[in-house]
Amino acid sequence: MRIAGLGLLIAIALLPFAAGQTALDRTLEAQLKRVFPGATAFSPKQARPLPHFIAYTGNPASQTVAGYVFWTTELEPLERGYDGPIKMLVGMDTNALLTGVLVTEHHEPYGYFSVELPEFAQQFKGKNIRDSFKVGSDVAAVSRASISINSPARCPQPPYSPRDGQVKMRLVIAVLLMVVFALQASAQAWNFADEDEAVSSWTQDLKDQALDLTMFAAFATLALVGFFRKSERLKWVTMGIAVVYLGFARSQLITIVNIFALTQWNLPVFRHNMTWYLFAIFTVVTTILWGRLYCGRICAFGAMTQLLDKVVPARFRFEVPRRIDQRASYIKYALLGATVLYFLVTKDIAIYRYVEPFWMFSLQASTGMWVGLAVLLAATVFVRNLYCRFLCPVGAFLGLLSNLTVFRIKRWSECNSCKICEKACEWGAIRGPKIIASECVRCDDCERLYMDKKKCPHWLIIKKKALSEHA
Repeated sequence: MRIAGLGLLIAIALLPFAAGQTALDRTLEAQLKRVFPGATAFSPKQARPLPHFIAYTGNPASQTVAGYVFWTTELEPLERGYDGPIKMLVGMDTNALLTGVLVTEHHEPYGYFSVELPEFAQQFKGKNIRDSFKVGSDVAAVSRASISINSPARCPQPPYSPRDGQVKMRLVIAVLLMVVFALQASAQAWNFADEDEAVSSWTQDLKDQALDLTMFAAFATLALVGFFRKSERLKWVTMGIAVVYLGFARSQLITIVNIFALTQWNLPVFRHNMTWYLFAIFTVVTTILWGRLYCGRICAFGAMTQLLDKVVPARFRFEVPRRIDQRASYIKYALLGATVLYFLVTKDIAIYRYVEPFWMFSLQASTGMWVGLAVLLAATVFVRNLYCRFLCPVGAFLGLLSNLTVFRIKRWSECNSCKICEKACEWGAIRGPKIIASECVRCDDCERLYMDKKKCPHWLIIKKKALSEHA
């Protein structure tokens, strides 16, 4: 990083001698004026040694260099957000103060209530590039975004020294990025390190994320303890915490956006998103080992609808006929395929808003989206787990993965004729003697029945045989 910084410093020092220019169009000139409102004129883009615009003050006859404007994507093309670069125009005056920041293009899944807000860019105006940029203190954290801030601190920032009223160093500002998975945007440090400041280490990154890692590890432990004990009480406690913690507090859910990223192998940087990786690995590993454990008690939206089902009177519920239930369960697979295909063709990540309601935990959406959510939740009152069973693309993806499940639910020989568990299953996952792994969310209902020696025919038959032998 320091070598890159030194190289960048040498390159920028040559800015006054740069050649190769392109004319300004009206749109660009208006954008330049927004990030550098004090300038009276701007040069065409200087192509060498690095792309930049020069901001001038004064009349055309005696112009003075007031500062410089850069596209972040041209200076740091490798810096990426959740689904690609966030294109920003940044102005800096000759005192190394930011004069303005303008977000012009991004593909962030929750950008509509984060990077698109005027407050996001406005908070950087007037800051010195040698300041420490820390989320949650001098820079506001982005609340309830399921993506994380990956890269603003990871850009070379060489020292500068004024001479004859001109700055030898020109600003290189990092792309200010956001991100996924969920849970709220992790409060990570945004440090534009100067030459004498220590580069962030893995130890420091781990320390910064230790609280989030610990909280999720504790939550995951609770979920597994409840699962292994087959405790209905712990399951409901887990789901309540999932709604509050993973949902409204963190907005951390596995989403179709993660599947989009997987198709492009465009995943967040590990060292800055350890909690997200822990969450994702936990989901994948538990699915392969036991099935859709995530859908049954971890997913905040699924947990919310299951809790809703517990408080809604049974007389309101409509039981979908088995034949329709089995056919309707394929809708989510069609939605998964169609949505992924649409993304691969168009690269439009915003489609996620219309196929999953997880954005609700951000509390930010259009009126139409809220109306659609209200309709969905109203329908869920009558058809339990409606979205999860029939419409969720993530559930479909995990359903496909669950075909690899190692530790499946055991079945007694009596299950060939007994229908108790099939009738009790709220997910339509039991069809005769067979449990459909792709539909089963490991809710524990049938497994508790297996262990109930007063209800399960397997145990009743054993008890009857034992009594007859002693008679």
